[in-house]
Amino acid sequence: MTLELSDREARELDEALRLHLGELMAELTRTDDRSYRVGLRDSYDRLAAVKAKLERLVSNPLVVPDRL
Repeated sequence: MTLELSDREARELDEALRLHLGELMAELTRTDDRSYRVGLRDSYDRLAAVKAKLERLVSNPLVVPDRL
């Protein structure tokens, strides 16, 4: 899958991911429900991986990835 973003869109997506990851982490620390925590952790890990890919692209825009 390929996703094309303008520089502004990429920065805004990066910021949105940063904020959401912070909210997920806060929720992780508050919940006592094990199955809910596992779901939150899975979501956090997936989104953190997407954010890392996005950061690499934003910091090195000449690299064209196979997919994001």
